[in-house]
Amino acid sequence: MTEDIQVHRPAQGESPSPSADTCPPAPRGGARFLVVDDDPVVARLVKRVLHPFDVTVACGGEHALRILEEDVSWAAILCDYSMPGIDGEEFFDAVRALSPGLERRILFMTGGACTEHARQFLARVPHPPILKPFEVPDLRSRIVQASQAA
Repeated sequence: MTEDIQVHRPAQGESPSPSADTCPPAPRGGARFLVVDDDPVVARLVKRVLHPFDVTVACGGEHALRILEEDVSWAAILCDYSMPGIDGEEFFDAVRALSPGLERRILFMTGGACTEHARQFLARVPHPPILKPFEVPDLRSRIVQASQAA
């Protein structure tokens, strides 16, 4: 079984994130969601869960910010909290600076916030985090709720 895979690649002269070639976006249709995760297995799972919505996958925070510099019209952003480079908190702050209000549509995923600082941050953001492993119905309903926040 083959899938129609389109990957946002860094512009010429920019260095790609380590897994940029292995993080495919979902098929087209309906609302647009941006998924930010450095793990291609999680990215593929989220892609399947959100089908048939229009989902673009960014392989890390830096990659996602490059996408957002060109387009901020996303219904919601589903973002891993713990990533190399720009972590979830830095990503949240950068999104707020780039497009005030868009940060209210970020929904974090985490395998467990290990530090007290991380737990405090995740308690302050508009949406409680989705804990991995997540249930498919929960992910779908939470992303729809986040898309309605603005």
